Amino acid sequence: GFLPAKGLDRAHRLNQMMQDPRAQCLFEAPHRIQTLAMELSQHPLRGLTVGRELTKQFEEVAFIDNHRFPAWLSEHAHRAKGEFAMVLHEQLASNRASFVVGERELQTLLPLLPLLLSLLLRLIAAFGIDLYVQQAGRQFLVEGDANGYWELAQHLAHGEDYAIHSPPRRILRTPGFPLLLAASIRLFGDSITVASLVLATVGSLCCLQLFVLTRRLAGTGPAIVALAIAAVSPLQIATSVQILSEGWFTCWVLASLLTLEPLLRQAPGLPERHPLLQALLAGVAAGIGTLVRPGWILWPVVASILLLWLHRDRLRQRVLLAGLLCLAAWLTLLPWAARNYHVSGLWVHTSLWSGPSLYDGLNPEATGASDMRFLDAEGLYQRFSEAEVNEQYKQRAVEFVLKNPQRTLQLAFTKMLRFLSPTLHA
Repeated sequence: GFLPAKGLDRAHRLNQMMQDPRAQCLFEAPHRIQTLAMELSQHPLRGLTVGRELTKQFEEVAFIDNHRFPAWLSEHAHRAKGEFAMVLHEQLASNRASFVVGERELQTLLPLLPLLLSLLLRLIAAFGIDLYVQQAGRQFLVEGDANGYWELAQHLAHGEDYAIHSPPRRILRTPGFPLLLAASIRLFGDSITVASLVLATVGSLCCLQLFVLTRRLAGTGPAIVALAIAAVSPLQIATSVQILSEGWFTCWVLASLLTLEPLLRQAPGLPERHPLLQALLAGVAAGIGTLVRPGWILWPVVASILLLWLHRDRLRQRVLLAGLLCLAAWLTLLPWAARNYHVSGLWVHTSLWSGPSLYDGLNPEATGASDMRFLDAEGLYQRFSEAEVNEQYKQRAVEFVLKNPQRTLQLAFTKMLRFLSPTLHA
């Protein structure tokens, strides 16, 4: 029958049931099913048959085990709804128990092949690109940003001033990606090839993150498909092995989503320490993502809105979780902002590159491709501070948009096509 609703009586009855080797039947209401799944998963492995909405239109029966029960519920949102009837199988004596253990092992092994394939293809691409650029007498396949990232990484690795160009620009780039490259330099030497191999590993990690996220949202089948597509995508392979921040940023975007997702389906009544810790982790992931690519700074706001809207606990708890997420993100950015205040007198939590970057895409000569030659041609950095140059270019970009709305839409469409293109653009 039904377990006691809460308290010591429920825990005592559940322990008795799990210690009994015989098969047992039990029922549970939808508002407590996730709590029951978590409780059952803490006990030794037993086969479990779950019946949902039996004899009704949307009847569903699953043969799983108690350890996989929480994941099975979370694979589809509708699974936490309806009335539940369950059979806990005999302890170590049911053929079904052996079957579900095998099924569980199979689901663990299924993603292994595309994951290994993703790593192999990225390693091959890294060596191939390295060979090509050496024969071409170049340092990088995509010059420009890669040169700047590598120079900053070298400065960090050797304890030098975090700045590039002359006069020095100290807040040009956030340090999230150069720190990864600097770690590669400190551990393996000043080798672009080795750094590319590190990024190839990061690219495979992104494939694994995508698999986990898709499995949570849509189930194992779609997750395998998503993993396979990401593993062999030429564009994903090419971008993930170059000295560019896209792959490392993708890793932290997926980390932000993976840490937020459990909060959006959190069942009321679970111990508070888990969602509070999850909110802090989601905030830290968002903060690190912002240190890699400053455009991610809006994500904590979006995530907070999603928490307030979709989290199923009381309003006070939702506000607390949203506040903790934003606080953790801000605290993650604080050391960088404090360093910027020390070198410039300004509290800058991201970088002073948004103005030139914006003007690069919104100016009278813009084509939709990146062309930063105007920086050297105009020489504003020789006459003004980083902050002043950033503000000037930002204002000029805004003025261009206001005076040329039709051309702005054309450039935005061109930029979108380039972004969605399956080929790599330099």
